[in-house]
Amino acid sequence: MTEPKNIGALKLTAILIAVTLMHVEAFSHQAPFWVNSTLSAVLVSSELKIVDQPNYEQVESQQNEELILECPQDISTYTDLNDCTADVSHGLSINIISGRPKSLSWEMNGATVNSSPNSGINQLEHHVFNEGTTIITYTATDQQNNSKTCTFTVTVSDNQVPKIIEKPSDINVFADENDCGTIVNWKAPIITDNCATRDQMVVNCTQSTGNFFPVGKTQVTYTITDGNENNKVKYSFFITVIDKTAPLLT
Repeated sequence: MTEPKNIGALKLTAILIAVTLMHVEAFSHQAPFWVNSTLSAVLVSSELKIVDQPNYEQVESQQNEELILECPQDISTYTDLNDCTADVSHGLSINIISGRPKSLSWEMNGATVNSSPNSGINQLEHHVFNEGTTIITYTATDQQNNSKTCTFTVTVSDNQVPKIIEKPSDINVFADENDCGTIVNWKAPIITDNCATRDQMVVNCTQSTGNFFPVGKTQVTYTITDGNENNKVKYSFFITVIDKTAPLLT
């Protein structure tokens, strides 16, 4: 290791201290223990290795380097079970390729809106994102107040079909007297979804409650979507109308 430029001065100072302590010993028949200890330390001080000092030129060079940021790849995922959000816990932090930012902040816009403090170094470790696409922008600022940004997206898709909580059961009824069928009523199914409200869901049915059903067996089918045609659920039940009127002999 190369010795610092001032090593000669340090050795000279050590010799002067040693000479001074030797004179002190000459005026005393028995030097105090601390004198002997100090003298020994000083005499060997020239052999001690100097601890490496920080390379301030290197630190300053890093601070003056242009900021180069590397954003994560865009993320696509699905909503968590029975939720309209997704808890993402990976792939959200950026890489600082060069430069030493004095601050690093992030901001979200789109499906999820949020932001970090403007001061300090702020990295995203995990976050809960709403369904849809969120744009995340990182902004880094260096010691000279130069700023660089990078942007990526997190897209959360809903792949869960609506759930039918209460649904009609099969119905058996008699035809009206002197008629070949009857009017049948039932309660519409109660449905729910992890994202869509009841008004946003689309419900289609092959028949309507209150319709006239002829004698025989008729299948009634509900088709329910949450606004996304890929998230579709079907449910069917049967209405059986029985003719209880005996034939008349003429």
